[in-house]
Amino acid sequence: MPKIPIFTSGQTQMTTQSTGVASNLQIDPRSSVAASLLPAADAVTTYAVKKRDATEKLEAQKVILELKAESDKLKHSQKDNINEDDAINTFKTQFEPIVNKTVSGIKNKRVKKLIQDGMILENAENIYTLKTQSFKAFEAESIKIYNDTQASNIGKYKTSDNQQQKDIYKNEMIRAAETYNDAHQLGENDLKKRIDNINNALFLTDSEDLIGTDGGVEVIKKLDTGDMKLNNETFSESMYKLYSDKIESLTVKGDPNADYDQAQELLVELEKFERSNGTKVIDGVREKKFADLKTKILTESITHDDLMFQIVQGKEVTEYKKAQSKALSGAFYNPMILEKSGATAKALSNEAIAEYETRYDSWLNANQQASPFEKKQFALELNLMLVDKYTEVDLEQLTTFNLEKNKFNINRELNEVELAASTYYADPENPNMLKSLAKLNGYVNKKGQPDVNAFLNFYLPLIKNRQNSGS
Repeated sequence: MPKIPIFTSGQTQMTTQSTGVASNLQIDPRSSVAASLLPAADAVTTYAVKKRDATEKLEAQKVILELKAESDKLKHSQKDNINEDDAINTFKTQFEPIVNKTVSGIKNKRVKKLIQDGMILENAENIYTLKTQSFKAFEAESIKIYNDTQASNIGKYKTSDNQQQKDIYKNEMIRAAETYNDAHQLGENDLKKRIDNINNALFLTDSEDLIGTDGGVEVIKKLDTGDMKLNNETFSESMYKLYSDKIESLTVKGDPNADYDQAQELLVELEKFERSNGTKVIDGVREKKFADLKTKILTESITHDDLMFQIVQGKEVTEYKKAQSKALSGAFYNPMILEKSGATAKALSNEAIAEYETRYDSWLNANQQASPFEKKQFALELNLMLVDKYTEVDLEQLTTFNLEKNKFNINRELNEVELAASTYYADPENPNMLKSLAKLNGYVNKKGQPDVNAFLNFYLPLIKNRQNSGS
């Protein structure tokens, strides 16, 4: 019969081991079921770590992109700042507080570290960009100041007629070139080229003033800087432009100051122009351009002369017409003559002038192709006819010159017309109101002479009809 073990306190000691069976048996992880779970556990742990890192990197990158957007705006605000140190200090003063505020709000230390590390690289790029911007701004401003300075001095040189003063402007241009070259460290070749350009520009400026002057071509040849400084093609193209611009300025069609004769002289001069080394200005592509320019000027000179004649004639006609209108007014009103100084005389003058202007404008619209002589003739005839009309008939009979709406006394009018008619038939060659009225209202024969009979055949029935109707 098996014995039952009896616990004896003196035979054992207390232990901290958990209850269970203690064994020296070693489990081989490669051969046990438990060990097969270890890779999966490690994979889970690794995935969790990677996911955390990826999430934190994404959070950090998002913040960095937001800060980068702010830095881009601040960098852009400094793009025209030519002072590099000032641009960098201004950027830092404005951007660092934004970064510090953003980072201080991040609780995750790993995310915060990622942001700080990312901004170190970003700041290096920011400084580089600011320096590049500042240099470009300095370069652009420097070029602008240089070009403006040279253009100003060329303008002063061109408008000056004092050679000593011209030399001063030239020396100022050379000094400006030297200053620019030194500031940008461009070397001797650049400086030489700039000084050559100055000499060439001043040569062309002097040439422009000499074009069209006596002996100007020979002086231009003596001033020529030479084909080593101004090659033949550039010389010819520049000289052609100077001549063509001068010719164009002289040939504004319709301008009273235009001088087509001088323009044609310049065309001849340009066609013959040769550089001191024998190079002709008119050659190659310029032959076609010159031929077109020559044709244009010759054609325009004809139309210009016609246009100027028309302008002059038109001005003469206008002045003549005004003179006739003034004479017509003076025939009835003159404040210096007692019998012509009253209100009635003034009113009569106004009525005559109103009819004169209306009839002249109507005739002119219907006879736009009339010659200046014909226009003057009509203005004169209209004046004389209206003098006859308004002298023979009292003012109250002439409140309008529309024959169908006269407001004066019909009986008196009929008497006046019949008296004028009897006077006319007694001697058709003498002056008579009916001649003027007939011509004013378009009753003329083939020779343009007043047809009194035709006028009376129209006018008398009209008056008698109105007399009978009581109008």
